[in-house]
Amino acid sequence: MKLMSQTIKSRLNLAIRHYILPLGLFFFLTGIIYFKSFSSYHTQIYLFLIVPTFILLLNERELFHLLLRSRAFQIILLLFCYAIMSLLWNDSAINDFKYFKRLLIILLFILALVAIGRDNPEKIIIILLVAATVYVGVACYSIFQDYIVQNKRISTRIIGVGNLSNPLLSSHIYGIFTSFLLVYFFSINRYLKRDIALMLMFVTLLFFVILTGSRTPLVGLGVVLLVLLWMNRSKYMLYFFLAICVLAITYFSYNYEFIIQRGLSYRPEIWSITMDQIMLKPLLGHGLGTSIHIESDKLTRIFSDTHNIHLGLTYKLGILGLLIWFALLISLLNIYFRNRTSQIAQIGIVLLVYGVSAGMTEGTSFLSRPKEVWFLIWLPIALLFVAEYNQMLSNRLGK
Repeated sequence: MKLMSQTIKSRLNLAIRHYILPLGLFFFLTGIIYFKSFSSYHTQIYLFLIVPTFILLLNERELFHLLLRSRAFQIILLLFCYAIMSLLWNDSAINDFKYFKRLLIILLFILALVAIGRDNPEKIIIILLVAATVYVGVACYSIFQDYIVQNKRISTRIIGVGNLSNPLLSSHIYGIFTSFLLVYFFSINRYLKRDIALMLMFVTLLFFVILTGSRTPLVGLGVVLLVLLWMNRSKYMLYFFLAICVLAITYFSYNYEFIIQRGLSYRPEIWSITMDQIMLKPLLGHGLGTSIHIESDKLTRIFSDTHNIHLGLTYKLGILGLLIWFALLISLLNIYFRNRTSQIAQIGIVLLVYGVSAGMTEGTSFLSRPKEVWFLIWLPIALLFVAEYNQMLSNRLGK
């Protein structure tokens, strides 16, 4: 009976790792564009990604023991513990368990990708590539519907489908897959037919991002290009970089007025007011869950978003929380340097660079339920942990 129970448990664990979790990751990556509501989107993620990972954690605790030795993972645990502690000095009446559950979900998301990519990170890369292909198809559909069927002016900002409710949100999601295709392209061997297909996919997603009219992802993609130029240091990459620069200069020359007509979208005013509110509780912050209200005579409406993920974190967790966050970013960079030949590490660091760059002018709290900011922050971080875990596992087996 005990042997039968162990066999059933073993088969369940294999089914979770090889079938359920990959499906859950695919739902996370693409569900935001085809589930009817965020509630449905979250339900699919919980059912196929979070809950199965929790079951796997209970059944195979030793699977994740190595991560506890990771400096970066230890810093994440420190950040989350400090975030939970900040509830003690939060001035609002909030549901403490809700925020504990959110942080637990983030940890389980990281563990889910580690379980999927254990021994074979290529599986995650394939899922990302399939998801990128889905986004290319949906981008073509959205462009056709908006500018051909509905005959909208080309200056009209495209939004997208599903839960993509505004151009900025859409640009962040499509921008992350544009970055993925770029780093993936330069991390594989050259093969003409595949190269052409990948470049067509890249151009399609980049065109969609441009049509959103959002400038934030373009900043992120620009930084990604610089990082890739540094990572590859080849004539091929240099020629590609120069070609993109020429196209960018041409685009800005012909669309200068359209680009600058929205100015800085109140960013300096929002950041200035946010800094004033941060200085009221600079060291420890206002506490996790605290809402922010940004208003002044210069602003046309009240904002509840700091439009900078670092300022948003500092507002809630103070300078101490910001220092922990910076320590985490440095430790993640170290993971890349230790695994720079790993394709999953290259993808992870480039996507993190995009997310952090795009988050400099947009976003607020990334300690939240699954939404677009997870693509910018937690997805890249999880990919880097896959590289870290596999390196640690390889070192242990090597001994």
